[in-house]
Amino acid sequence: MITDTSRKPQHFSLDEVPLDGVVRPKGRDIVIEPGPGGQPRLNRLDYEIYVLQSLGERLRTKAVWIEGATRCCNPDQDLPQDFDDRKEQYFQDIGQPLEADLFVERLKGDLITALDVFDRDLPSNKDVVLKSRSGKTRISLKPPEAQDDLAMLDALKEELTRRWPMTRLLDVLGEVDLRIGLTKSFPTAGARQTLSGDEVSRRLLLALHGIGTTIGLKAVAAGPYNVTYKELLYIRQRFIHKNALRAATRAIADATNRIRATDIRGDGSSSYASDSTQFASWDQNLMTELHQRYGGRGVMIYWHVDAKATCIHSQLKQVSSSEVASMIEGVLHHGTDLEIDRQFVDTHSQSVVGFAFCYLPGFELMPRFKGIARQKLVRALPKPERTHPNPDPLFAPKPINWDLITRHYDAMIKLAAALKQRTAEQEAILRRFIRGQPAKVTRCLRLFWNSAKQPGRSSCANTSVTKVCAARSILA
Repeated sequence: MITDTSRKPQHFSLDEVPLDGVVRPKGRDIVIEPGPGGQPRLNRLDYEIYVLQSLGERLRTKAVWIEGATRCCNPDQDLPQDFDDRKEQYFQDIGQPLEADLFVERLKGDLITALDVFDRDLPSNKDVVLKSRSGKTRISLKPPEAQDDLAMLDALKEELTRRWPMTRLLDVLGEVDLRIGLTKSFPTAGARQTLSGDEVSRRLLLALHGIGTTIGLKAVAAGPYNVTYKELLYIRQRFIHKNALRAATRAIADATNRIRATDIRGDGSSSYASDSTQFASWDQNLMTELHQRYGGRGVMIYWHVDAKATCIHSQLKQVSSSEVASMIEGVLHHGTDLEIDRQFVDTHSQSVVGFAFCYLPGFELMPRFKGIARQKLVRALPKPERTHPNPDPLFAPKPINWDLITRHYDAMIKLAAALKQRTAEQEAILRRFIRGQPAKVTRCLRLFWNSAKQPGRSSCANTSVTKVCAARSILA
């Protein structure tokens, strides 16, 4: 079709080119049109558009790959090549047992316990109600009530304003440098350095202040700092780069966590939240895309923050890229000394496969479900063996196929190891599980997810629901 330029028919017969797997059933009315004598035929132009769309989808999910390519390479290259030789080490690194039967039995026991607790507590839980709508039983949650402000919060704000009424951000940045040596995280990209260390630190703080507040280097150079725009631009080009900024972020997060008063703030948070923010960018930027929900063109910054609002990781991403992949990247590779065991996200940062790859490395995904009324439960055992009368209308017809999980247990661990070892981009690994891909591991992960679904508060904060959300991670 592409190489033959001598003959370009406007139509194809139905037996001349393949139709299944290229044109979706809903689009066949557009491609197929009546020909002479009423015989159906394919419109060449419409068919070629569907061919390109189908090729793009398969390249994106790596159902089709290109030899020698980097992004569209063979999907086997995304996985650890020495997995068979170092199998025990990879299982130990993930924190899962080597035997699939042990893993399944533990997961089955956790799920049965969580379902029993949910069944027992559902009648007395005033926040979760089962309502019948249009002949279907759905989950209904009571909206949370607003919490009262802390008694001393207003007095604390007044005292802070009285002691430090006009504290500038630049002064705060300088204090951070004095305490933890922030500017030492920014080595020069050149072979040598002629400026003194104190002068480099001073200019670095000014450049970071201009970039971080978006006022720009020229506005900083126009201030009373005895520095020119070219000098700040030199610092920007030689010292400020991605790895240095991430090292500085890690140093600030670790220092903040160490200095916290445990009698006031506790022993340290292990729960973190993540979300993305849209920023406008030039149309010439190759990462700029139109956001369908928020409107306007731009890029996204995906943040990971702890319960006390300290940012531990951030990453630049395209609007259309997966928030689930960004969430997993931040949790597994934030680089700080903090350990994450629970990650709170919104609806867009969770998925069936995302739950699986959060459970395997050992942290719980805690999303807010926008469509929690449509969630279904899956039985760990057939109904005759284990009954749960209170949430019975919420269960799917079939129980979990534990044998399928057992057979593909090694494949799931291999994929989890690839995410943790960064043998490929997080999104490249998750894309192979896009709906419609006929992969047995995908079916296994989806079963694992559906097995553990359980209603509760929209953030899955209830005890029984938390355990179920953790269990459903692998059954996606």
